[in-house]
Amino acid sequence: MSCTFLLPVLVLLHQAVPDRAPGPAPVNEFTVLAFNILTDGNPPGPDAASPLYRDSRRPRIVEIIHEHAPDVVLLQEAGGGGAVHALLAELDPRWRMKGDGDRGQTTLARHPLKSLGPNTAEVELPFGPVVVHNVHWEPYPYGPYECQDRLIESRPLDARELLAASDKGEVYARTYRAVHPALDRGVPVVVGGDFNEPSHLDWTPGYLERGADRWVGNPTGRPLKAVVPWKGSRLLSDPDSFGEELALGSDEPLPPLRDAFRLLRPDPVADPGHTWTPAYALATTSRRPYRAREDGAAGSDPRSAVLDRIDRVYASGNLRPISAQVLGDTGGAGTDLGYDPWPSDHRAVLVRFVVVSPESSDAPD
Repeated sequence: MSCTFLLPVLVLLHQAVPDRAPGPAPVNEFTVLAFNILTDGNPPGPDAASPLYRDSRRPRIVEIIHEHAPDVVLLQEAGGGGAVHALLAELDPRWRMKGDGDRGQTTLARHPLKSLGPNTAEVELPFGPVVVHNVHWEPYPYGPYECQDRLIESRPLDARELLAASDKGEVYARTYRAVHPALDRGVPVVVGGDFNEPSHLDWTPGYLERGADRWVGNPTGRPLKAVVPWKGSRLLSDPDSFGEELALGSDEPLPPLRDAFRLLRPDPVADPGHTWTPAYALATTSRRPYRAREDGAAGSDPRSAVLDRIDRVYASGNLRPISAQVLGDTGGAGTDLGYDPWPSDHRAVLVRFVVVSPESSDAPD
């Protein structure tokens, strides 16, 4: 599908779709969309069977963003060049952009936007400022792929060994430190994006007992699931346990961040919320197989697709999530709101928050 065809569609969409759902939104509510758009929407990708495969996916990406009209958009793999922002600004001139993320992050807002660092910004919403941090952690090492190797080699999925093999180093502490000043002042904080790491809230004893195999077409006969306290999600949700590593020089308790999706939808078995990865055709180039060959030996397709919730949105205790939805491919595992075609190899996460006093917010999960 060509850009030339889609742009008139976007103009019609701009005329037909209101900025928000009918009726005025409460002044203390706002929405955040976290969305890895894959190589800034450039072809090819992500699915050889898609009509978008050989054309720019940016108009489709913009169409989806504009439909939901979030207050803040945290884009990953956007390249910082502003191509998506330019298309959005044609539809709504209020869109502002911060495009200097250290790994291609671009932050967009329909409100005044001020940079606080490479991946951090302050957004001036009608009720006051919110600090947002746009995450795109390194993709490797990746714990579930480490699990695949161990299953192929008939080795146990030992949690300590997996944590050591998949540790991403300083990025965990660096992420929390970026927003700690705002947390310390009581300013509402959102941290979201592509974490390229599972959450400890998903790899639980309950999931081990009742959850589905995370490996698509697993050829080993042993399901890919284990109880693993993944470090990044634990550090954000329980920073006091990492006080020495964070080295923030304070004896005061460190404010935690809460996983918005899991706060509202706490059962990873009933509600896995997978954002990685939508299905794609076998002919798709430069990608590991989506499904291991059914007639192959265990090691013949050693790393086919893993289903995981690596795209997440966290928030401070003075923000209460009131809805959390996964946008993605129609019928996909984890998709709440489906689109055909879907323009990325990640599903997106849309969260609506209401601002509350810390005393009245839910207890941290």
